[in-house]
Amino acid sequence: MMTIAKFILVHALYQFNDSKNEAVAIEGSENAPVILFIHGFPELWYSWRHQIEATSSLGYGAVAPDLRGFGYTDIAPDEVAS
Repeated sequence: MMTIAKFILVHALYQFNDSKNEAVAIEGSENAPVILFIHGFPELWYSWRHQIEATSSLGYGAVAPDLRGFGYTDIAPDEVAS
Protein backbone atom coordinates (compact mmCIF):
# COMPACT_ATOMS: atom_id res chain seq x y z
CA MET A 1 0.00 0.00 0.00
CA MET A 2 1.07 3.56 -0.50
CA THR A 3 -0.19 6.71 1.16
CA ILE A 4 -1.64 9.56 -0.87
CA ALA A 5 -2.37 12.62 1.24
CA LYS A 6 -4.19 11.25 4.30
CA PHE A 7 -5.72 8.32 2.44
CA ILE A 8 -4.53 4.78 1.79
CA LEU A 9 -4.36 3.33 -1.71
CA VAL A 10 -5.81 -0.17 -1.81
CA HIS A 11 -5.30 -2.34 -4.88
CA ALA A 12 -7.57 -5.38 -4.73
CA LEU A 13 -7.91 -8.46 -6.89
CA TYR A 14 -11.09 -10.37 -6.09
CA GLN A 15 -13.30 -13.19 -7.38
CA PHE A 16 -16.99 -12.61 -8.09
CA ASN A 17 -19.24 -15.16 -9.81
CA ASP A 18 -16.21 -17.17 -10.96
CA SER A 19 -14.55 -14.22 -12.70
CA LYS A 20 -11.43 -12.34 -11.68
CA ASN A 21 -11.87 -8.62 -10.99
CA GLU A 22 -9.63 -5.72 -10.03
CA ALA A 23 -10.31 -2.42 -8.30
CA VAL A 24 -8.32 0.41 -6.84
CA ALA A 25 -9.77 2.49 -4.03
CA ILE A 26 -8.66 5.42 -1.95
CA GLU A 27 -10.00 4.91 1.53
CA GLY A 28 -10.73 8.02 3.53
CA SER A 29 -12.83 8.81 6.53
CA GLU A 30 -16.15 7.06 6.89
CA ASN A 31 -18.07 10.26 6.09
CA ALA A 32 -16.02 11.34 3.06
CA PRO A 33 -17.91 11.58 -0.25
CA VAL A 34 -16.68 9.01 -2.77
CA ILE A 35 -16.02 9.62 -6.46
CA LEU A 36 -16.33 6.70 -8.88
CA PHE A 37 -13.86 6.81 -11.80
CA ILE A 38 -14.78 4.65 -14.82
CA HIS A 39 -12.20 4.28 -17.59
CA GLY A 40 -12.88 4.20 -21.31
CA PHE A 41 -11.55 1.97 -24.08
CA PRO A 42 -8.71 0.85 -24.12
CA GLU A 43 -7.61 2.15 -20.72
CA LEU A 44 -7.29 0.94 -17.11
CA TRP A 45 -7.86 2.33 -13.62
CA TYR A 46 -4.32 3.70 -13.93
CA SER A 47 -5.61 6.36 -16.35
CA TRP A 48 -7.22 8.07 -13.36
CA ARG A 49 -4.14 8.09 -11.07
CA HIS A 50 -3.62 11.87 -11.21
CA GLN A 51 -7.31 12.63 -10.62
CA ILE A 52 -7.39 10.11 -7.75
CA GLU A 53 -4.44 11.84 -6.10
CA ALA A 54 -5.94 15.30 -6.61
CA THR A 55 -9.41 14.42 -5.31
CA SER A 56 -8.03 12.51 -2.31
CA SER A 57 -6.00 15.57 -1.31
CA LEU A 58 -9.32 17.49 -1.25
CA GLY A 59 -10.83 14.99 1.19
CA TYR A 60 -12.76 12.73 -1.17
CA GLY A 61 -12.63 8.97 -1.34
CA ALA A 62 -12.21 7.35 -4.76
CA VAL A 63 -12.91 4.03 -6.43
CA ALA A 64 -11.47 3.15 -9.86
CA PRO A 65 -12.32 -0.38 -11.00
CA ASP A 66 -10.95 -2.04 -14.10
CA LEU A 67 -13.91 -2.95 -16.29
CA ARG A 68 -14.40 -6.54 -17.39
CA GLY A 69 -11.73 -7.68 -19.83
CA PHE A 70 -9.23 -4.94 -18.90
CA GLY A 71 -6.17 -5.13 -16.65
CA TYR A 72 -6.16 -8.29 -14.55
CA THR A 73 -9.89 -8.94 -15.03
CA ASP A 74 -11.46 -11.82 -16.90
CA ILE A 75 -13.57 -11.34 -19.99
CA ALA A 76 -17.27 -12.16 -19.78
CA PRO A 77 -18.06 -15.87 -19.95
CA ASP A 78 -19.74 -16.95 -23.20
CA GLU A 79 -22.94 -17.95 -21.44
CA VAL A 80 -23.43 -14.49 -19.87
CA ALA A 81 -25.03 -11.72 -21.91
CA SER A 82 -23.02 -8.49 -21.96
